[in-house]
Amino acid sequence: MCVNVKHIFIYMKNFILFLILSLSLNANELFVYNNTNDAVGENVVGDKVVETTLEIGKTYSLKNNLSITTSTNQTVIYALSSKTFVEQRAESSVYFNEFEQTFQNDFKNPENVIVKESLANFSVSQGQLFVLQRDENVNATVMTTLALVNFQNAKFFLKTDPKYTAVYVYDGNVTVLETKGKKAKVIEAGNVLVVTPAPAFVSPKMTPRRYHTMTETTVDELNIGEEQDIEKLFTDLQYSLDNTIFVNYGTDIFGIKFSKRN
Repeated sequence: MCVNVKHIFIYMKNFILFLILSLSLNANELFVYNNTNDAVGENVVGDKVVETTLEIGKTYSLKNNLSITTSTNQTVIYALSSKTFVEQRAESSVYFNEFEQTFQNDFKNPENVIVKESLANFSVSQGQLFVLQRDENVNATVMTTLALVNFQNAKFFLKTDPKYTAVYVYDGNVTVLETKGKKAKVIEAGNVLVVTPAPAFVSPKMTPRRYHTMTETTVDELNIGEEQDIEKLFTDLQYSLDNTIFVNYGTDIFGIKFSKRN
């Protein structure tokens, strides 16, 4: 039997290219699990900022740089397709853009998507977030004006404004890097770290400090409730995460919320 080596080579080349393209699909989606008092988002479409209604049970693409700002008495709970789950509290501003992520799926048939690797970043200018990440294949970072909070498999609370960034780790650990210099600290479960700006340069006789200040404190200082309240909140969020999956239909990815799941 005569074998055309050239045709085999072209076939294999095209197959490998197809496989790479399938695995490297950039489908960065945000699924709205709950939305108390109708918080809205904003997308950048062309040169215009377009208001986006955040409907419960719908999935929104991050390709247009979605931002979510909550006002008084508004709370939004959402999941990213990187399997990151967030409860955004009132008076918080969060900004998302596209991030790098690959999947194990071939996107030929509808199925539960499995993250192979993800590098997810989003920023918080002010406010409070409860964050869950249970996938070790995801390397995620929350960016504030004072710190970068890097995590892979953790549950934590973040509170920030221009004057400070506070991180309380409930489970796992996170790495906090201050934005002005090169200081970094790993925060274990049960601990709280507060990052504040470096002191201003006030006198030519004083050497200015280049780095922000990192200080350990207690969870009581964060005013987020008693220990049992925090435990219940993270238990409820874990339940919400366990009852949310992402599936694909062709190259589109959608979140699904189960009303009841054992």
